[in-house]
Parts: sequence; structure tokens; C-alpha cells
Amino acid sequence: MPRGARLKQRGGVHIPACSYFDLAGSINLGKKFSVGLGVSNIADKVPPTAMHLRDPGLSQLKTDPLLDPLRTEPRFQAIERELKFPR
Repeated sequence: MPRGARLKQRGGVHIPACSYFDLAGSINLGKKFSVGLGVSNIADKVPPTAMHLRDPGLSQLKTDPLLDPLRTEPRFQAIERELKFPR
């Protein structure tokens, strides 16, 4: 039985492996000056997240006391809005 199938039987979520490639380079222009350039995630892949994977643990987002320190964070509030939890 594939690993992902076993996880789903136990109620878990299988997160697929994914590779991200970054590119960076620099050039020295004299002894005191250099120019650098970098590109992150060249293939522009979207990382798997709990929301994309429909993780059942998200149902506890509003009530889990361990998440209390994050409730004032804008990114956390954006997730709550996207999940359309009642206020």
C-alpha cells in the first residue's frame, strides 16, 4: 500500500515532495564594490499548504489554545477569512 494511502486511512494528510530552485550570483566591480542578483523559486511552484491539501486540522483553528499567540498576526487572520469561519 502506498504511503499516502496509509496516511489517509489514519486521517492524516500526505504532503507530496517538491523541489524548489533558487539562483544567485554576484560580480565584483573593483575592490570595494560588488553587485549581486538572486531569483527565488525559479519554477514558481506553489508550496503545498494545509489549505490546499484540505487538512482536517484546520477545523480546530478557531478553538486551539496553542494558536492564541498567532491570532493577532495578519497572515493568521487572512487564513481565518479565507476559511470563512463565523465570528
